[in-house]
Amino acid sequence: RQHPLHTDDHHHHAHAGSAGDHERLEQHEEEDSEEDLAEIHLRRRQRKHRAKVEGTPQSVYVSWIKAEIERETACLELPFTTMLLLCFATLAISYTGQDTTNLIAKSFETDLMNNPKFAW
Repeated sequence: RQHPLHTDDHHHHAHAGSAGDHERLEQHEEEDSEEDLAEIHLRRRQRKHRAKVEGTPQSVYVSWIKAEIERETACLELPFTTMLLLCFATLAISYTGQDTTNLIAKSFETDLMNNPKFAW
């Protein structure tokens, strides 16, 4: 397709920055987008008609079913994963005794700050 600003007649070359050229370019772009839109709508109508007449291909249906089963499996595993995480966190906290270690460290810090003659 030829650009709207290019002409075969060398005597009618338009100045690149003129308002008329800009308007023609915008009009040409609008026509292109309308043609593209019409083509998209035509393809959609053709696909819908083909789907109604021929049905959905089995490969599309099977891949959709497999994806749905995978998503369902992931959702069904969520409670188990949550329980495992909570058990791990509980066991880790109780085994390492972080709360006791933290209390001892804080008590040393407090004694050193409040009693400068500690251990004399």
